[in-house]
Amino acid sequence: MGKDAAATTEQFAIIPGKLPDIGTIVWCYVNYTSTTGGSIRHALRHPALVLDHAKDESAVDYLVIAGGASAVEKDGSARRLYSSDFVVRIGSGGYKRHGGIDQLTHDTKFSLAQKDIFVLPYTQQFFYCYPGMNSPRVGTVIFEHQGVRQKFDTAALAANLEKTLADVLGEPPPGLGD
Repeated sequence: MGKDAAATTEQFAIIPGKLPDIGTIVWCYVNYTSTTGGSIRHALRHPALVLDHAKDESAVDYLVIAGGASAVEKDGSARRLYSSDFVVRIGSGGYKRHGGIDQLTHDTKFSLAQKDIFVLPYTQQFFYCYPGMNSPRVGTVIFEHQGVRQKFDTAALAANLEKTLADVLGEPPPGLGD
C-alpha cells in the first residue's frame, strides 16, 4: 500500500458503499505468475475471503484477502487440499449467499498461506461486480455455525496467518470473525 494508490483510484472507480465485512466472500481479479516464474498471465476472477481492511496514507480503502478456488476440479474430482486451506461447503449452513443469485456453485477452498494473501485497493480493477449486482459480495462465512470457526482456526494456525497479517498490516490483527 503506498505511492501507487492515488494512481490506482484515479484510473479505476472505487466501488461505492460500505466495505465488505471480515468473513465476506467477494469476486476478485488476481494476477498470477506462470508456473515457470515468467510473465504474468491475464488476471482471472476468483472468489476471495476478506480477512481485514486497511487504509493507506491517502485514505484509500484496501481489502486484505485470501485467494480462493473451487474445491472441485472440472472433471468433478476433489482438488488437493492443504492444511492451510479453509473450505466453505455450499449447503452446509456455514455459508450465506448475498443477494438472490447463488454465485458459488461448488464448495470453495481459500488458501490462508502467505503466498495467497493479497492487499488490494477496493476498486473495479481488482474486484468484480456480478452482472445486475452493485457489489462484489458473493456471500458470508458463518463462523458461528457448527465447526466452521474450528476449521478456519486450524487452517489459520497451519498457515501462520496471524504472523502474515501482522506483516502485511504492520500490526497484530484484531481477530477474524469475532
